[in-house]
Amino acid sequence: FCRGTRNRLQYLRRWRDFNKNEAPLKLVGMYRARIANVNDLHVFRQSILRHSSLLDGFAVMLTNNPLDMQDGNDWDALRSSLRPEDLEMMQACSESTPEEIGVALKTWMTRIVEQNPGGCCGDIEVGTWNGPFNERDERNAGIALAESLDADWILSIDTDEFLEDRVSRRLLDRIMHHPDPMVDSADVGWLNHWDSTRSVRIDRPWGDDGTHTGGMRGPRLWRVCKAAPKRIQAGNHLGLHCGNAPESNNFSRVISGLRFRHFGYTRDMDRATKYARYMQIDPTPDVNMVGPKGYTHIVDDEGMRLRPYVAANGIGFFMLCHAGEDIGQIQNWIHQTYALVDRQMLVWTDAWDDDDKIWTHMSGAEIEAVKEWPATGPSQELAEFCAYYGVQWVHKDLDDNLAEARNAGIDAMREHLKEGTGWAWFMDPDEWVNWAEAAYAIRSMAEISDSWGWMLKFRNIHNAGEDYSYSERISLCRLDRDGRMRMNGRVHEGFDKSLAAIQESGMHPRLRYAPFESIHIGLNKSPEQIQAKLKYYTDLLVKQLEEEPLSPGSWTSLGLQFVNDGQ
Repeated sequence: FCRGTRNRLQYLRRWRDFNKNEAPLKLVGMYRARIANVNDLHVFRQSILRHSSLLDGFAVMLTNNPLDMQDGNDWDALRSSLRPEDLEMMQACSESTPEEIGVALKTWMTRIVEQNPGGCCGDIEVGTWNGPFNERDERNAGIALAESLDADWILSIDTDEFLEDRVSRRLLDRIMHHPDPMVDSADVGWLNHWDSTRSVRIDRPWGDDGTHTGGMRGPRLWRVCKAAPKRIQAGNHLGLHCGNAPESNNFSRVISGLRFRHFGYTRDMDRATKYARYMQIDPTPDVNMVGPKGYTHIVDDEGMRLRPYVAANGIGFFMLCHAGEDIGQIQNWIHQTYALVDRQMLVWTDAWDDDDKIWTHMSGAEIEAVKEWPATGPSQELAEFCAYYGVQWVHKDLDDNLAEARNAGIDAMREHLKEGTGWAWFMDPDEWVNWAEAAYAIRSMAEISDSWGWMLKFRNIHNAGEDYSYSERISLCRLDRDGRMRMNGRVHEGFDKSLAAIQESGMHPRLRYAPFESIHIGLNKSPEQIQAKLKYYTDLLVKQLEEEPLSPGSWTSLGLQFVNDGQ
């Protein structure tokens, strides 16, 4: 593989002690909190309960007195829903100093965390903001508060949102323990619930308007770097539109599969209140930051587009590989998909003795120390690299049947359905995508509710890049409990039988096209290599037709093979 990545494994070895998976990292959730009505308090409570199972501590910068709830838009309607600890907190905030108000909120948060048997027992710190409104300064004060708790990483959370149920501490640790020490932040998506906790708004600016190009997103999880002279520096003169995290660059930021569910716009009364507040604070907004319509998008819902929320939107990634693959290409895929997906698997299709499987559970350092490497299975170089990334292995002899090899990966992914892994994404080592474009799209594509698969369009490169042709296939398929989405065909494999069975059951198995193009370089080889590949494919098609003489897809593929071969 290319000389520029030849030393990747040596690089991981050099830095393996920096991000050891067994070394615990302290993750602190940082809130910039304003509790303006009763619903704000209730949603904040749910956010604390949810994140107390994921975090090692909380840092809250409170920017108002919670007693403001009494003047909120839902006081008369919801005051009876307040719990004893809520009333006690409000009482403690009456005629109190800012410091005493902070103590009252901290006591309230501690009682909530204690209600969660699996909650963290870490630090909780509350500060109060006494200066004039400036979102950037308020967030920076919250970040400083989180850093004072000796945080290794910080997760920026708003009081009206929380991470999806699918997100576990394992997934957060997966990102924080990224094998590449250059990684210092993660891009996170968020979904805006509208009128209902089941509905998500997808028209712009709330989403990508169904184009699956990314939606709302930004860096929300980052490694603490106290050497930085400032934290957040963006925003206008009021600090609005400053973002949630310190600045980072595209080389140190990964695109993750994490998403927040945002409930701040669920009720129309809250939208109206927020619009009025923004207009009061910033009556002449900068069109470069908020667009030509200003803040009217907060209350404008004419012609809006909604999508049902789907909780099982996690993605599992797998590839087929054998001894003849380019290790550098496999490494590229493992590295790039690491933070975006919930699981990574490689399906080994060559010989592999069962007794040799134990090393797949070893760390990179343990694999490096092995003196005699097994004669079968992946090479030591590939195995060690994958160990750093926590790749799982599946063994399935190819046996002249590509569909069954891919099904082994799909079936292995289905075992993680209960964790929220709802999609299986598979590519080949000799295929590639524009990662900055595809990663945001893949995360958005997994959020849909009405399709069974995504078609990817491939540009097949020929003749050293002088020529190309196009093909397409389903490369992202839905995982269902009954295992209906499985592939068929020894070669040019697809889901046609599964889709036909789903249609016969009375459902319409809708497919969609991915909004990006993929590159396939597997045909960009010497004439001799291409001839050998075509002969192998032809032999597989003949075997397929011997088993299924009336398979129209196999006859068509065989005809195309002969056309490509000049016959």
